[in-house]
Amino acid sequence: MRGVEFTPGSFLWLLMHEWRMFFYEMGDASKLNANSKKSARGMPLKGKLLLAVVWILMHYLAWEMMSDLPALTRFPSFLLLVGISFVLLILMTFMLSSALNRSIKALFERGDLDLLLSSPISTQTIFNVRLTGIVLGVLAIFVFFLSPVIDAGLFLGQIYWLGAYPVLVGMAMLASAAAMLLTLSLVKFIGVKRTHTVAYLLSALSGAAIFLSSQIFSHVQESTRQKVIGGSLSYLDQHHLLAETSPIWLPARAVFGDWLSALMIFASGLIICWLTTRYMHHFFVRGVQQAGGVSPKVIPDSRARKVRRFYSGVWLVIFVKEWRLILRDFELLAQICLQLLYMLPLFFVVFKNGVMLPGVVSGLTYLGISLAGSLIWVILSAEDAPDLLQCAPLSMKQIIYAKLVTAVLPVCALIAPAVLGLSWHDPLSGVSLAIASFGGIFCASLIHLWLSKPATRDHFKRRGQGNLIPMLLETLNAFSWTGMAFGLQTVGKWAWFGALGAVVVLIIAWLMRVRRL
Repeated sequence: MRGVEFTPGSFLWLLMHEWRMFFYEMGDASKLNANSKKSARGMPLKGKLLLAVVWILMHYLAWEMMSDLPALTRFPSFLLLVGISFVLLILMTFMLSSALNRSIKALFERGDLDLLLSSPISTQTIFNVRLTGIVLGVLAIFVFFLSPVIDAGLFLGQIYWLGAYPVLVGMAMLASAAAMLLTLSLVKFIGVKRTHTVAYLLSALSGAAIFLSSQIFSHVQESTRQKVIGGSLSYLDQHHLLAETSPIWLPARAVFGDWLSALMIFASGLIICWLTTRYMHHFFVRGVQQAGGVSPKVIPDSRARKVRRFYSGVWLVIFVKEWRLILRDFELLAQICLQLLYMLPLFFVVFKNGVMLPGVVSGLTYLGISLAGSLIWVILSAEDAPDLLQCAPLSMKQIIYAKLVTAVLPVCALIAPAVLGLSWHDPLSGVSLAIASFGGIFCASLIHLWLSKPATRDHFKRRGQGNLIPMLLETLNAFSWTGMAFGLQTVGKWAWFGALGAVVVLIIAWLMRVRRL
């Protein structure tokens, strides 16, 4: 039996294609079927069944959790309004980050817009469908994780939870329209190539915006913080913006069953999306033409080209080669920068007196090991030309060791100032950070050396799908050394537990090692 069919070239016909592409992109295209040499398209059946089981389990856990909580009322307390508003603000930043990623892929990476624009389908329809696809893609991810909580409330007879769904739809539309407007505006003012880089960095930054803002504000002088908070509260109170009927709490009231507020959020998102498709349509067509290379390019004279320098020494050549490739991959660079952004506030804490040093050392240890693991995977596993390296007049052992050093050396250079700064204030904290971070990075290198398999850079976010055991061992290794860093400064037993966990992880990795050298 065939599914529902729509008129070819219509909005719904093209939207169904966009929806299928969403599930194709979620699948691991790098896996091969057992009986075919072609790549498996889309999400496999096992993946769909796993998602269904996880979704049902999340419903059960949400029901167990919410059955012990007080029932939701239509008139919540002021503190609850503030808390839900803060949660929605965080969700909005993550939605904007996801929408920016999908906008970049829709404009620059999908590779099907040239074909669609050459078809008899209206360019207005194409733009409408592409923006709608971004909305659905963003919405599907957040509904998957948030619907268990909403549905559990409905199962418990709290009908007011139903207002959360139009709020999520409205927020997804607002985030998608803002992402598309930002992307097309960047294309207009700075060009396609710079937009590709800037948009990915903005995507990474928007996801961490709340965390970074809170950390930066916490490091401001106490008098300045009190002055800013007092002035802000005074301004909001003078304009009656802190009252429960204030429009600031409109999304939170919608979540608690205020249907008028929910309708306003949904209508706002719908209107913004319509205005975007109505007035940004021509910018979309021009952006696609620029991305597809329609505009003529001036080929520079060979004498004006930059002369590349040839480096001597295997280690230096590999170091320059790997980091040049990373800097050219905008999406990968944005993901790495996101990890660095989370480390940045902790560096300021290191040089500040009167802070909880065990927590700072533990955070730096975990983030440093995680960043090193990501770089090792990119440089060691995601090699673009493995056959070319095998033809080099060098042993593979020498090349692999040079790659490992290339990956871990920048991370060690980042952690070294923190070790020195902590050693100046508290020698025990500095020694703990040095032992735990450098030891964890060394163990992460061994895990990848023994267990890593070839992959491609575009699967960086999904690197655990086809290689789950190394990712699990890498995570356990990071937790073990983090526990050791905490235990060295507080309770001795945590240090022993962390050391035991690190040893067990290494033994498992060695027993499951892949013969490569």
